[in-house]
Amino acid sequence: MNYKFLNNRTLELPDASPAEVSFLDRLQAALADESVSHEQFVALVYGVDNPILDHDAVPGHPLVSKATLANPWFRVCNDYITRKQIHCGAIDLAQMQAGYTVDVPTAAEQLGVSPQAVRAGIDSFKYDALFAKGQWWMRPETVASLKLSREGGRLVKVPKPT
Repeated sequence: MNYKFLNNRTLELPDASPAEVSFLDRLQAALADESVSHEQFVALVYGVDNPILDHDAVPGHPLVSKATLANPWFRVCNDYITRKQIHCGAIDLAQMQAGYTVDVPTAAEQLGVSPQAVRAGIDSFKYDALFAKGQWWMRPETVASLKLSREGGRLVKVPKPT
């Protein structure tokens, strides 16, 4: 199955387990249900019924683990959260997409890395980007929050000063 995210990325998804299929069906129904608020939807995604979350680390309190983050179905859940915000009127999709104004070559130049390094970050879902007009675009604040790490020459997010 292919899934198209709001950022126009298409990802081929693996087969989901029966528990995941059942949960994703519930999410789709809640996404379409106008009586379900954004807050209720987020609670559902991060709640005890989500089989994608780690239920073993802290019994009774599912959490997002490294394995959860690597699960493409969890990425779909997060995309659903943004879609629910749009349905609830909390986000204007066109306005959100208009903020992506830095192309990959410009981002790479500003960061002092190759465009391939920036694309690798986008491809691995580490960097927020939008595919439009035949190329990837990033938000200026995303580019500003990245720096070149000394370990292995990889880009990493820099924490905001407190």
